[in-house]
Amino acid sequence: MARKMVAWIWGMFVVVTLASPGYAQLDRGTMEGTVIDPQGAFIPGVKVAVTSTETNITLPSVTNTVGYFRIVDLSPGKYTVHFEAGGFSPLDLTNVVVPAGNQTIRADAQSKLGATRQAIDVS
Repeated sequence: MARKMVAWIWGMFVVVTLASPGYAQLDRGTMEGTVIDPQGAFIPGVKVAVTSTETNITLPSVTNTVGYFRIVDLSPGKYTVHFEAGGFSPLDLTNVVVPAGNQTIRADAQSKLGATRQAIDVS
């Protein structure tokens, strides 16, 4: 009887321990998007910086060969997304909201040729 009890307690401990990391991720979100030029072509190598407006923590990324980026494990809240690439004007998307829950939001951008800064308020 004591062995069964110890085995049961040990089993419950393992189940709870393995399940706990999953619960911690439920309130996190993911941001993804693509960056294109004025003609609609994907821009590879764009530096992307996602900054929480509440904590000022920045998570960096770079677009791949098809202009795609993805940042995971974002806390719920408002973010500014900064895009920068050589030959294109820097671009900021502001007030991008990552909701609570395991959701993926889009933050697509169309960069313009030149060197002036753009800011777009997403509300």
